[in-house]
Amino acid sequence: MKRYLILVSVFLLAQLFAFSQKEGLSAISRESLKSYMEFFSSDQLRGREMGTVANEIASLYIKTSIQRMGLKPDVDDYFQHNPLTLVKNSPEGSYLNLKDNSGRQIFSTDSIMQLMPLSETLETEGDLVFAGFGYEDEAGEYSDLRDIDLKDKVVLLMTRTPELAGSGRKDISFSFATEEEKIGRLLKRGVKAFLYVFDPGLDEQDPFKTIYYQYSSQEQVISDGAGALNLPLVFGFIRPAVADSLLSSSGRTLKDLYDQILTTGKPASFNITGRSVAIRAAVSSHRTDGRNVIGIIEGSDPVLKKECVVYTAHFDHVGTDSRGDIYNGADDDASGSMAMLELANAFMKLKKKPLRSIVFVWVNGEEKGLIGSGYYVKNPAMPLDKTLLDINLDMIGRSVTPADTGTFFGFDIDVTKKGEVMMYSKHESAELDKIIKKAASQTGMSIRDMGADIEAGGSDHESFWDKGVTAIMFHTGVHADTHQLTDDVDRIDFEKMEQVTKLVFLTGYEVANRRERIRIDRKQSE
Repeated sequence: MKRYLILVSVFLLAQLFAFSQKEGLSAISRESLKSYMEFFSSDQLRGREMGTVANEIASLYIKTSIQRMGLKPDVDDYFQHNPLTLVKNSPEGSYLNLKDNSGRQIFSTDSIMQLMPLSETLETEGDLVFAGFGYEDEAGEYSDLRDIDLKDKVVLLMTRTPELAGSGRKDISFSFATEEEKIGRLLKRGVKAFLYVFDPGLDEQDPFKTIYYQYSSQEQVISDGAGALNLPLVFGFIRPAVADSLLSSSGRTLKDLYDQILTTGKPASFNITGRSVAIRAAVSSHRTDGRNVIGIIEGSDPVLKKECVVYTAHFDHVGTDSRGDIYNGADDDASGSMAMLELANAFMKLKKKPLRSIVFVWVNGEEKGLIGSGYYVKNPAMPLDKTLLDINLDMIGRSVTPADTGTFFGFDIDVTKKGEVMMYSKHESAELDKIIKKAASQTGMSIRDMGADIEAGGSDHESFWDKGVTAIMFHTGVHADTHQLTDDVDRIDFEKMEQVTKLVFLTGYEVANRRERIRIDRKQSE
């Protein structure tokens, strides 16, 4: 009889579990997601850049939404306040002056684009060197740096490599992986400043009309040493005409030197005698509250409710361009943020909540260097050792279109097809992998396993990884509209967005509702 009663109890619990799942799934709809998205990615929120009034309005929208649903705040407020200092490049205070041997100024321009924001205004001066592509191959057979003196010099160099330029490819103008290697070599040789120019083989020639200007003109965080660089040198981007002015005493143009390198297969680097450059890279700063928004659904078990599953998505984007045109960031990451509102509503609709608590964290400042998630893991709503899993949603609303070709910061654009989503995971738990696989089957989703490494940038789950917390990210891929003015709500695949939202609901629900914690059978360091 006892065994019979146990079997009946197990059966009834299974039925209750299945009913709760259906109850939650039925509360998730593409119509509701679209309603959220049409406001959150509209021109009214002006790109939601952290440090702006529009960003504060976005946080208020999330707060009032979850307050109305009945989620509990973290401590006594839904806002997790994070006082910050933001810096921004100041073009009006920046310049580049070219001088001759006597110190006489022979050329001046304010058309210098500081590629990466600094923590303070910098001024530097040094003799000028042309370093070709600034490239050395692995075999050491080709080196733009071999026969030139670089110590304390201002270096003028072209983007890319001789091989890439000679290939005729014009879709990769600036690869961070390639340029990082070049910069590392130059730093070891003691350069004072970098002046980058697009090589003449590219259609793209004006840095002020590229995506890089978007980053150059954004505010960046300097509080706690995060975000902006604290390096005592300048990384400037200049136009080809400015490069020609710097080279004028040699009697050669940038195109002449570029052609010489590609024709001969040999470097054309040289110290530009009788010329020095004075550069000023100015920044401005101000204080702001880079607040996160946190809502909590308390677990139904008096003991297990002290543990939690966390959902994260960043609600900030990159604001406006120099003309005031708006980067609405519909996919990046209004899609993840509004999916979380729908998830919160789905969990609140359950008559019986999961055994463990569910914590929703809308993080701020992801675009400025994972600022909000970094702050959260230092100040969690529930202890990290009680956090079983972080499920991060970053760009979950797109399916591939014919326009999705080319590159994004040197990485190939890669978008999932309909019914498919990428997952980034360290696969620490075989049990969790099975839960996700089952949830994907229930929602008709195909999962593309990407492992742990994200080629183009990073996202907020990495802040949890850094603290040893199991975390996964769902993502539908980098598309042609990423960080463009065209990332609008009319390009969202709401059928897919609904599927992904249901997938992560089922995953989080099962992890939170099990009596035993999911087993971790592989350490993150492995």
